[in-house]
Amino acid sequence: MSGSNSFTKTLVRVLLAAALGSGAAAQEPEPPGMRPVKVFREAEGLPQMAIYALAADRGGHLWAGTMAGIARFDGHRWQSVEAPPNGYALMANANAMTGTSDGAMWVGTRFQGILEFKDGRCRVHNTATGLPLDNVNAVLERSRPDAQGRPVIYAATYGKGLAVFENGAWRQVPGDLPDGRLHCLFERDGEIWVGTHKGIWILGSTGWRPFEGNGDLPDAVVRSLAETRDAQGARTLWIGLERGGLCAVRDGRVTMLPLKARTGCESVRSLLPGPGGSLWVALFGGGLVRIDGDRWEILNTQAGFPTDHVRSLATTPGGPGGTTLWAGLDGKGVLRLHPGGWRRFELPWKKADQRIQCFAETRDPATGRSVLWMGHRALARLQDGGWKVYHPDPEDKADSVRALFAFPGGQDLHFGKGQDLVVFSNGRFRAWTAADGLPAGQIRVLTGVQDGAGHRQLYIGTSRGLAVWDGRSVRVLDPPPGDPECAVRALAVDGPRLWVGTDRGLACLEAGAWVRPPGLNGLPSVGVHAILPFPSRSGRGLLVGTFGSGLWVLEDADRTSPPQCFNTRNTPALRHDLIYDIVADGQGRYLVDGPRGVARLDPAGWAWDTFTVEDGLPGTECLKGALFRDAAGRVWIGTEDGPAWADPREMPPDRTPKALVLESATAGGAPIGPGAGLPHDVRDVIFSFRLLTGHRERDSLFRTRLAGLQDAPGEWSPEPAAHFTSLPSGAYTLEVWGRDYAGNETGPLRFSFRVARPWWNRPWAWVLYAAAAAAAVQGLLMLRTRLLADRNRDLEARVAEATDEIRRQQEEAEALNRELIQLNLEKNKLLGIAAHDLRSPLNTISLVSEGLVTGDLMDCPPDLQPWIRKISTSARHMTELIGAFLDVAALESGRLLPKPAAVPVAEVLEPLASLFQPRLDAKGQHLRIEAGEPGCRVLADPSHLRQILDNLLSNASKFSPAGADLGLGARRSGALVLFEVADQGPGLKDEDQAKLFRRFAKLSARPTAGEASSGLGLSIVKQLVDANHGRIWAENLPAGGCVFRVEMPAADFPERDGRG
Repeated sequence: MSGSNSFTKTLVRVLLAAALGSGAAAQEPEPPGMRPVKVFREAEGLPQMAIYALAADRGGHLWAGTMAGIARFDGHRWQSVEAPPNGYALMANANAMTGTSDGAMWVGTRFQGILEFKDGRCRVHNTATGLPLDNVNAVLERSRPDAQGRPVIYAATYGKGLAVFENGAWRQVPGDLPDGRLHCLFERDGEIWVGTHKGIWILGSTGWRPFEGNGDLPDAVVRSLAETRDAQGARTLWIGLERGGLCAVRDGRVTMLPLKARTGCESVRSLLPGPGGSLWVALFGGGLVRIDGDRWEILNTQAGFPTDHVRSLATTPGGPGGTTLWAGLDGKGVLRLHPGGWRRFELPWKKADQRIQCFAETRDPATGRSVLWMGHRALARLQDGGWKVYHPDPEDKADSVRALFAFPGGQDLHFGKGQDLVVFSNGRFRAWTAADGLPAGQIRVLTGVQDGAGHRQLYIGTSRGLAVWDGRSVRVLDPPPGDPECAVRALAVDGPRLWVGTDRGLACLEAGAWVRPPGLNGLPSVGVHAILPFPSRSGRGLLVGTFGSGLWVLEDADRTSPPQCFNTRNTPALRHDLIYDIVADGQGRYLVDGPRGVARLDPAGWAWDTFTVEDGLPGTECLKGALFRDAAGRVWIGTEDGPAWADPREMPPDRTPKALVLESATAGGAPIGPGAGLPHDVRDVIFSFRLLTGHRERDSLFRTRLAGLQDAPGEWSPEPAAHFTSLPSGAYTLEVWGRDYAGNETGPLRFSFRVARPWWNRPWAWVLYAAAAAAAVQGLLMLRTRLLADRNRDLEARVAEATDEIRRQQEEAEALNRELIQLNLEKNKLLGIAAHDLRSPLNTISLVSEGLVTGDLMDCPPDLQPWIRKISTSARHMTELIGAFLDVAALESGRLLPKPAAVPVAEVLEPLASLFQPRLDAKGQHLRIEAGEPGCRVLADPSHLRQILDNLLSNASKFSPAGADLGLGARRSGALVLFEVADQGPGLKDEDQAKLFRRFAKLSARPTAGEASSGLGLSIVKQLVDANHGRIWAENLPAGGCVFRVEMPAADFPERDGRG
C-alpha cells in the first residue's frame, strides 16, 4: 500500500463548520459571511453622504434627508428634490421624515421647520405659519384623520415640546413636559408616545402621563421607539437610548439587552421592526444589528460593513422578501441590505487563491457536531466558528483537491488529489495510488453507499474510468457499453442504482451490471456533468445537467416519455447551457450552477429565477463540483472570485409584482399631466417611467404601446423611457408594462393626452374652405362649359375622320390574317407531304447503312466504314428532324390534343430508361431512377408524357460528358407530381434562360459528342406540357449541371387492390 504520494501546498479556500444537530444547531455560531449590500453615494445622485433621515412615501419611493438637502430615489438613481423658487429643499438639514396617507412627504428640518411635498409642490410650515419652533426632530401621522378626513400631523420640536397640525392649522399641545427637547414619536393603542431628553411621556385622552418604566431605564435620553409582535402575537416595546443601549418592555417589565457587551456600543439611533417579530437596531458606533429571539446578527466593519455609524432606517415595498431594508449611514451614503441572498466570506489566509472547488461534511465524534471541509490546493476546516488549515504534503505544488466526500455521520474525509485517493482519519492522511489499482486518470468525483451493517463502498470517478474502493482494495469497473474511455464527470446514488455521467452521456449501473432504463432514450448524446435523483409526480425522476445542452428533466427514468429540456433559448434565467452541479435546497426547489452564475428551479410550475453578484455571489463564474448543501440546510458555493453561502429558508422566490410609476411626462420640454391637450406642432413628447423593484434595477425591462398610433406593444427593453416626435392630431393613451428581475410583470400603466388639430384643420376653417371652393367651382363650371362646347365640335369632326381610318385599317388586317392562315395551312400541308415523302427513303438509307456497318447485308471494306457511319448518322438526324417538323405541324393544326389518363409513374419511367439504355451505353453514361412512392399516378396524355421525358432525357445525354451520372425521378408534391431530369453538363447561362423554349433557339452549350440538335425539342416539350396543364422550368445545380422540372396534376383516387 503506498503512502501519501502527493498533496498540494496551496489550500482550498475555506471550510465552514456546520455543527448541526437537532438541538445543538441553535447553539452553534453562524458561519462567517457578509450579507449582500449595495451602497449609494454622491455618484448615484445623493446631495451629501451623511444620511440623517429615511422614509418611504405611499407610492413606494424612498426619500433621504442629508445635511445638504433632500433626495428621492426614482428606482434607478437619486434625484435631488428642489422647491423653486425658494430653494428650501436644497438648504434643508433634514432630521426626520414620514410619508402620509394622502401621498405627501413631511420633512422635519433643523432650521427651516417642516417641508410638505405633495404633487410636485412644496409647502413650508414654520414659526411664521404657527409651528412653535423650526427645529423638528420627528414627524408622525396619527392613525385617525381630522374631521375633514385629512391627515393629522404631530411634530416633535427640540426645545418647545409637541405640536399638532389639525384642521389646517398648527397648535402646541398643552401640558407641562419635564423637558421640551423631544427626539422621537410613536403611536401605540391610539396614544402618542414621546421620547424626550428625560424619559418617555405618553399623550392620552386625558393629557400627559409618564411611562411607568422610566425609572428602570439606564439613560433618560430616548432616541427611538418601536414595537414588534412575534408569531404568537405577543407584543414587545423597544426603547433605544442615547447612551444606555436597548431596552425591551414585555408585560410591563423593562429588560436591558446586552448591546454593549455584544457590539461594544450602546448609542441607538433608530429602531425598525422586521418580519416575524425581529428588530433592526441602528447604532452610532456599533453598526447594524438584527435581533430575532436569541439570535443576533451584527453587521459592522469587522464583518465587511462600510461603517459602524448608522443614523436611520426605513423599508420600501419590493425586493426578494417583499420589503427592502435601507440604512442611512454617517458619511457613507445610503445602504440597501438584501434580506437573504448569498453571504461572501474571506478565507483565513489573505493572499492565497480564494477559489474553492469542493465541499464535504464530517461529524466530530467528541462533540457530535458537524464539521465543514473545503478543498482546492489544500484543505480548510470550519468548526464552532474557528478555522484550521491542513497541508498534508507541503512539497506537492502540482495537483489540487477536486473532490471531497464523507459518508453520512462519518468522521473520515475522502478526497481526490490528482490521481490519488486520500483519506483523512484520526488526524492522519493516507493515500491510494495507481499502484494500488486506481485508474491512471484525474479523480473528478466521489460518492458512496453504506448498507445497514455499516459496510461501505466508495465510488471513484476519474478521467479514465470508474473504480470502487471498499476500504481495503480498489476494483476498476468495466466501462459502459459504447463508452470505452468512461471519462466520469458526475456520480449519483439512487437506491440500488448508480448513475454515472461521462463525456459520452448518461449510464446506469445496477446490481453490478450496466443497464439502460427506457427513460434515457430521449436524452441527447452529450457530456453529463451533473445528476440529481428527485421525487417526481410520475416516479423516479432525474435532473441531468449537460455539457452545452442545458438541463434535462426525466419525470420517470423507468418510462419511455419525452424528457423536458431547459436551455438558454427557452429559459432566460439559465445564462449558459453548461450545467456544472445540481443540489436540492431543502425547500422543494433545486439550484444549478455553471459558468454564468446560479439559477433556481421550482418544480411547481417549473419556474426559474437567477442569482447574480447583487444577490451576494462573489462572482458569476462558478466552479465545477463546488455546490453543496450541509446538514443545517445551508448551501455553499465556490466561484472564481471566492466562496459564499446562503440559507434557502431566507431566499423565498420573489413572486410579487412591483410598483410601476410614471416619473415624468413632458412635451417640448414642459411637464404635462394626464388628459393634457397638446398643440398640433408639438415635438418630443417624452415619458419616463420606473419599476420600484428594490433590487437589481438593471435587470428591469419595459415595453410600451401608444394606443391611437401603435396596434401592439413593442419588444421588452431595459430603456425606462418612451419618446415620440411629430405626432398627428388625435387622442392617445400611453400604456407601459414593467417586468422585474424575477420575471414578475406589472401594468399596464396608462397616461392619456390629446394632440389638437392645426388651425387650418378646424371645423370653422373647413366651412370657409367649402364656401370658397363652391364659388370657385361655380366660376370654373361656367368657363368650362363654354370651352367644352367649342372643343366638342372640333372633336366630333376628328372622331369621324379617325373612325373611317380605323375601319380601313381593320379591313386590311383581317385580309392579311386570312392570307397568313391560308399560307400556314399550306406550309403545314407541304411539310407533311415532304416529311412523308422523305421519311421512307431516309428509313431505307438508315437501314441499309446500318446493315453495311454491322455486316448483316454484306461485308464492307474497312476504308468505307467511316463514310457509311456518317451516312447512317445523317439519315437518323434527318429522320428525327422530320419527326420534329411533323410534331410542330400537328401541334399548330390542333391534331395533338391531349387525352388525359391516370398514368402510373413507374410504368413510364422504367420502360423509358430501358429504351434509352443503349444510347447511354454508347457514351458510358449512367442513369439514376427515383420513381417516388408506390402507387403515384399523374393525370396526363401517356404518349405526350413519354415524348416529354424522352426529349428531356435525350438533351441531358447530349450535353453531358461521357461517363456522366444522369438523373430521372418523380415524386408527389401536394396535388402535383414533380418530374426531374438532371444532367452534369455546363449548365445554363442567364441569356439561355430567356430563349430556352423558343423554336430553333441555339443555346450556349453544345452536345459533347457532336450530336445534332434541331432547336425544336424544348419548344415541342413546352407546348406538350402546356397542353397537359403542366409547368416546366430549368435550374442550375450547385455542383454543376442543371435540372429540368415538370409539374403535372396528380391523379388523386385510391387504389382498388394491391395490383394498382
